[in-house]
Order: sequence, then C-alpha cells, then structure tokens
Amino acid sequence: MDFNRIAALLAGAALYVSAAAITPQQAVDKFAADSMFRHASIGVAVSDVGADTLTAGFAPDQSQVTASTMKTLTSAAALRTLGPDFKFHTRVMLHGTVDGSSLKGDVVIVGGGDPTLGSAYFKDAPDIVAEVVDSLTARGIKKINGRLVVNDSIYPYPAHNGWWQVDDLAWDYGMGLHGLNYSDNRVMLNFNVSGSHLTNVRLVPDVPGLEVVDRLSPGRADNVNVELEPSRPALVVTGTGDPMESYKLRVANPTPGALLVDSLERAMATAEIKVRHRDHAVRFDDGQTDTLTLLVDHESPRLSRIISSLLERSDNMFTEGVLRAVAVDCGRKAPTFADGTQVADSLWRAAGLDTRALFQYDGSGLARANKASARFFTQALNYMAGRKFGGWRLCDLMPRVGVNARIGTLLPGSALSGKVAVKSGSMTDVQCYVGYYPADAPRYSFAVLVNNWNGSRKAVKNRIDQLLLDLFGGEK
Repeated sequence: MDFNRIAALLAGAALYVSAAAITPQQAVDKFAADSMFRHASIGVAVSDVGADTLTAGFAPDQSQVTASTMKTLTSAAALRTLGPDFKFHTRVMLHGTVDGSSLKGDVVIVGGGDPTLGSAYFKDAPDIVAEVVDSLTARGIKKINGRLVVNDSIYPYPAHNGWWQVDDLAWDYGMGLHGLNYSDNRVMLNFNVSGSHLTNVRLVPDVPGLEVVDRLSPGRADNVNVELEPSRPALVVTGTGDPMESYKLRVANPTPGALLVDSLERAMATAEIKVRHRDHAVRFDDGQTDTLTLLVDHESPRLSRIISSLLERSDNMFTEGVLRAVAVDCGRKAPTFADGTQVADSLWRAAGLDTRALFQYDGSGLARANKASARFFTQALNYMAGRKFGGWRLCDLMPRVGVNARIGTLLPGSALSGKVAVKSGSMTDVQCYVGYYPADAPRYSFAVLVNNWNGSRKAVKNRIDQLLLDLFGGEK
C-alpha cells in the first residue's frame, strides 16, 4: 500500500473540505488577519461578475500601488478602442528620384510607434530589414546617393515617462517607448572588471553612437549598477565590480533607430546595395516636400497577440506602445504619456465607472504613483467579462494558473490549475493579483493588492495562492 499517496490524497481532501466550508468573507478575513500583514496596506475585492456586486472584501475602496496589474486596464482600453485585429504600421519611403539603378535621395523609415518591430517575441513576424532589401532589389536599386534616416516624430520627446524612477531607465524592463522601436529596445552589455576599470566591453548587438562610460569605484564587491546618461546616448556603469565575474547584463537601448539603420546597412552591403552617406538615424525633416514614394508598409502582429504577449511577460514597453496607440486612435496628435492615461480614464468614465479610485500615470504600472482600489479593478473586469471584441474577451488573453501565470507555488498542480485567469504585479514592497474564475466562463472577478508586508515575497505570494484556494478551490 502506498501510504505517501494516501496521505497526499487525504491532505488534498482536507484542503477542499476546508475550502467548501469557509465563506468568501471568512476567507478574506483570514487572509487579512495574517501576522505578516499587520503593518501592510491591503485591498481585496471578490465580485460576482453577472450581478456586478461585491461578494467579499477588505478595504476594497482604498487605493493601493498596482504594479503591473495596471496592464489589464490598458489592455482593456486597447481592445475597446482599437479592436483585436489592429496592427501598427512602419512605412519605409523613398525620398527623391530613381534614375536607373540609383536612388538620388534618402530612404526614410517612418516610425508608427510599433513596439514589436524586430521583436524576439514574434519570430514569425515579417523582418522589416529583409522587406526593405527585397523591395529595393525588386526595383533594381543598387545604389543610394543619400542616407538611411528615421522619422520618429509620431511621439514627442522624451521616450521615458516622467513618473518612472531614474534608476529603472537603463534596465531591460525600463526601456523607453520611441516613435521607432527596434529589437525590443534592448541590448546585452558584456564586460569584465580589472581593478576599478571596465575591460572587454561589448554591446551585443553593437549600436553605433551608443557609448559605455566607465564610472566604477575601487572595490572588489559585486555591486555593479547601470544608469542612463540623459544628455547623450550613453550607458554609465557605476558601483564596484568583481574581477572574477564576467558580466552579461540586459540593458535598455536608448537609440533603437540607430540599431535599425545599422542592421539595414549591413543587409544592404550583403545584397551589394551601396549607401553613399552613412549617417546613422538622422532625423528626417518633415518640412521637405520632394517626392515621397512608398517602398515598404510593414505591419505588426495583431493586437490580440500583442496583448497576450505583454500580459504573459509583463512587458512595460509593449504596454506603453499600446496605450499611446489608443491615444492616437482617439484623436490625440503626437500624444504624450499623460494624453494616454487621460484617454484611458475617459473610457472608463464613459462605461459608467467611478474613476476617483484610479490614479493612473502610465500604462504599464512601472510608475509607483499608480494606484487603484480593488473594487475598481473588479468593476473594470466585470465590465469586460461579458464583452467580445472580434471574438476575443480580455480573459481569453490573460495568463492562466498552471500554464503561463507568474504566481506562487500552491496553485500550479492544484484543482485551480488552468482554471484561473490572472495578472500579477510586483515591485519593491508591492505584490498584486487580479483576474477571473473560472477563466473560460468567468463567474467571479477578484483583486488582491498588497503593499508593505513583513516577510518574503515567496511567502506573500503563497498567502494569496491560499486565499484563491479558499475562495474557489471548493467551487463546482
């Protein structure tokens, strides 16, 4: 007889008896009374989707820092305005005249704000570099008596949201959103340390014009930091480094246009297309009125795929790109980040929601100033639950427990595996979940927002997992 298996089955049975015996409000009260939350700020809401009424809650109207759960609200706004089949467009134009096999003028890359251009997360998408080379070849153009230049004026400077923390901007989660983005606006920064100096410094791929500045201090501890130099394209390495370590850091690329131009030039050289002037990513003057001829109209993947990807990976740049596209669609010209959040707020108010509990400063949740109440989240989720957009619902695009959701260790393998749609959010002293149960046919929405607890992040995530088990583990 397998006593271990019997013990496991009995433990599971006890758990589900407990889940069935406890009321939703008792489950929430048990969670909130945990000693690790004595000094925390907590908001919990569990709502009946059909009735749009609160089933259980704890401080449901108190607004908390949201972290990346804000991405669900941005994704909802995008589905409502743009639709799931929306695509970003990046247009490549010939500026000048074609004389035989020569272009007398420039190749102009007009950014449309596409965050997915050249992305590693959409390897099946058309390659804009190959599209340009193939189109030039098809036209018989073998020489460009001009430059490859970028027009990224669809969005104003700067590329970073002013509410983001300065020490986030150089890292691979804090990259800016440009009018022209490329290769996820990320590069690898590789180097070694000798004494208090950098050695063997490499950017992979190399980005023309992007400097790496050595500001290391004496010391042997592994305490390296990277900052973005605001006055010029440069990554500044600070702190102290371990000479025994080979550093490979994923960092932000503040000049994605330069990387795209360099990639194009290399591909053109391979195809024996010569470029006379090799100035990287020069801004195109919109005032020029010479002939503009469309060479390539590059399309992004559909919005439904973009949203699914950004929610699963919690991609900040993708989300900001989606929010800006919403602002453009709603008539804002060269929209700022503030324009995007104002449009999103107006959409919720038009849906009948009270947005006084929503304090939104970006689309992604990276701004610590973002706050929302648990009740507001469930009201927004309830609104979206019964609405299809081209056959897609928000819940269809959200991560699933036990499949691709970033959660604790208790839910995967439990009775709720595959049955809960959830978006998590985390930053220093913040851990949040929002979502639906059941995932495929939501009857309940929930939001659990925890700020400033005592203990480990793993422990608080498991406490939230247990709360969801107590709430839904006994559901039939």
